[in-house]
Amino acid sequence: MNLLDTTDDKLENEIIDNINFENVEINDKEFLKDEFNNCSIINSKFERTFFSKVIFKNCNFSNTSFENSFFSNCKFENCKLEGTNLVDNSISDVLLSNTNANYINLSNNNLKNLKFAETTLRNSFFQENKIKNILFNNVDLTRSAIF
Repeated sequence: MNLLDTTDDKLENEIIDNINFENVEINDKEFLKDEFNNCSIINSKFERTFFSKVIFKNCNFSNTSFENSFFSNCKFENCKLEGTNLVDNSISDVLLSNTNANYINLSNNNLKNLKFAETTLRNSFFQENKIKNILFNNVDLTRSAIF
């Protein structure tokens, strides 16, 4: 399995451990029932990417952009999403727990059943989203803008 292989547009039921990438673009891929463990994909860009039933554990996506992508039934556990852009996405039934998401930009998305638990969202932006059921449980929203 090569995450960057442009000929392999779909990864299913894979366990992806300890990969480290910086300044990469990953476009037009599908991730189905995969698990990412201890991965670092920073200063990168995902575009038109589909994530369904994917689990991210102890991953770092700092300063990474997800645009025009789809997240369904995904979990981010003990991850770092600092400075991450989540723009123009569809995000449904997603949990972020014990995650550092300071300075995240969550804008122009369709959000449904999004849950934040034990997560820091300081200095974050939630702008022009269509929201249906969002839950904040023990979340730090200090200096965040929600409109």
